[in-house]
Amino acid sequence: MKYRSEIDGLRALAVLPVILFHAGFNSFSGGFVGVDVFFVISGYLITTIMIDDMKHHRFSLSGFYERRARRILPALSFVLVCCIPPAILLSNQGQLESFAKSLVATSTFSSNIFFWSESGYFDTASSLKPLLHTWSLGVEEQFYILFPLLVLFVWNRGEEALFRWVVRLAVVSLAVCIWSSRSYIDPNLNFYFLHTRAWELLAGSLVALIIRKRGVLKNELVGFSGLLLILISVFTFGEHTTFPGLYTLTPVLGTVCIILCATGSTVTGRLLSLNVFVGVGVISYSAYLWHQPILTFIRLFFMESQLNVVFQALSVLSTLIFAYLTWLFIESPIRTKKVLKTKRDIFLFTLYSSFFLLVIGFTLYKNSAVAGGDVITKEPDEKRPVNLLTEEDAFNHIGLKKSSTFNHAFVTLPKTVVGNCKILILGDSHAGHLRGLSEIVADTQGCEVHIATSSGCPPLFYGYKLFGNDHKKKKLEEIACNQQTKIWQGFVLDNAGEYKTVVLSARWNWFLGGNEYGYKWIRENSVIPSRNDEIGLEDRRKNFSASLAGTVKDILSADSKVVIFSQPPMQMIDLRGFDEVSAYDRARPERLDALERQSNFDAAIKDSSVLELSGVYYAKIFDIFCTETEVTCKNRERNKSLYMDDDHLSLYGSYKVGEWFLDNIQHQLQ
Repeated sequence: MKYRSEIDGLRALAVLPVILFHAGFNSFSGGFVGVDVFFVISGYLITTIMIDDMKHHRFSLSGFYERRARRILPALSFVLVCCIPPAILLSNQGQLESFAKSLVATSTFSSNIFFWSESGYFDTASSLKPLLHTWSLGVEEQFYILFPLLVLFVWNRGEEALFRWVVRLAVVSLAVCIWSSRSYIDPNLNFYFLHTRAWELLAGSLVALIIRKRGVLKNELVGFSGLLLILISVFTFGEHTTFPGLYTLTPVLGTVCIILCATGSTVTGRLLSLNVFVGVGVISYSAYLWHQPILTFIRLFFMESQLNVVFQALSVLSTLIFAYLTWLFIESPIRTKKVLKTKRDIFLFTLYSSFFLLVIGFTLYKNSAVAGGDVITKEPDEKRPVNLLTEEDAFNHIGLKKSSTFNHAFVTLPKTVVGNCKILILGDSHAGHLRGLSEIVADTQGCEVHIATSSGCPPLFYGYKLFGNDHKKKKLEEIACNQQTKIWQGFVLDNAGEYKTVVLSARWNWFLGGNEYGYKWIRENSVIPSRNDEIGLEDRRKNFSASLAGTVKDILSADSKVVIFSQPPMQMIDLRGFDEVSAYDRARPERLDALERQSNFDAAIKDSSVLELSGVYYAKIFDIFCTETEVTCKNRERNKSLYMDDDHLSLYGSYKVGEWFLDNIQHQLQ
């Protein structure tokens, strides 16, 4: 196989955005697409090598797997071993247990399946999982096991037959991927599993088959267009981009265009062949292996989920240094057979290293309870005896349809005391975190509590909810929110008299002014009168108040009382993954600062005049956390956390808010 320096440059274009994205550089919001670029490159390279070997009658499964083992396993095993000491020293019990399980999963080529099983909004923070990035290796390794079998099965029928088989499989995989992204299938399943990622590797295989037949199709425009597609993905995609799905075609097609048409004599090829890009490309695999552990352990050491720019830069530099040393002393000698010279040597190394890592993983898992000192827990000692319905069962019980992947529903039914009342809670995840409150109310008052949420969406029936400052660029979450608030409005009016109380709860400050807290950017969202109106940020509070007033009047007209919940004070650091007392002490915001942030919403409610209406109540839960006698706001009670992350209540915290609700609000609703 002829060496193409531009492919190594393309590897640099893949790995650098991934590293910068995980380090927290906001400009590289779509840096995760670097993994998709890697997938296409991998498919291209292994198919090219396999077809070459088949043509020259030297292909064997054992030889193929030997080559893959030399490429992947020694550097991976070395990095995994290096991760064990800092994981033991820096992790708390939950983190060490998760690390141990991920160590076993990575050693058995199933880390993508493991991280899927652990995934979810309130799981251990992804930035605190040192082996999270190995999910992509799991996908590749599973592909490497299956794809050679397909080639062997089809090869006797000719390359044209192989091409047709690859096309069929790629189309099916892409179709399943797009369908899954638009349905209610678990989005994490779509993200982590081979069946929705195989088409990306197969795209590289198709390129290899085309080049084998027709050669590299030198084309300046197509090659440069490919580069632009990748860069557009890196700088414009983000957390709200449905991925993988239709959008994934952008970086995949960009990579295909470069491999297929950007020769070393084209502008794109010459750019990617610059020494700096080729150099990073050569060590890209080791850089990919090192970046996530380095970032994770820095975050754990300093107890900061969000790193400042100095630590971001140091983490990137450290990654490249460790990557170079790993390539120099491990990758290169083993791949060139200066070390582990025979097939038997590499297979024995694989066997022994895997066994060692499995033993360490199981041992750490069984002994993870020894990690850390005093720990904070997020669960109450006893849960309330209620019946819970979630998702499809909850939607059916409430009588709502799940209109998008951003919508969720929960129903809490009383088990012991049964009263004649229903409560509806509407909002974003700040409505969802009132599930503990719903259990308190259901258990003590006998009320059915229905919760309907839409991600990032305030329960405001009027005005257009704009996510960000660009009203010309619709985001999927934004579209879902505006559709959902209309659905909620119709549901409330159509079910007049059904609900004794309607609760409105959201992260209101997202729509009342953007600001920075620590190193975390808080969204600058707005309510504007209509979709096409110009954005008047100075009118943010006025528009918000008008929308709130209209919403409250609609609910009152449906014979329901209204309770408006404030949001809890935001913490200085994201507490997901942290359970040490010291982390909680660092996270506590100053009361005066928290009060200033709270004042935005207090002023908006005052402007709306809704509290002057009969049947409207303000649940200002700020007072639970911040008292005049304390300089800082509390986030725990002894060893019980009130928070799940930096702004959501834990189940224990939700229980405490529920008890406060009974004492201060519920009796007024009788």
